[in-house]
Amino acid sequence: MYFHWIKSEDTANRGGGMLQIKIYQDDGEGGLSDEDAVKIFQD
Repeated sequence: MYFHWIKSEDTANRGGGMLQIKIYQDDGEGGLSDEDAVKIFQD
């Protein structure tokens, strides 16, 4: 697993299937947060 402080990317699914992406919050100490809410900005 890897992370980005800020990430902006176009994602294209050319395989014809359903694309699923799981996004996690950082706990501030380099681990994963237990919080469920993650803000996603899309256009």
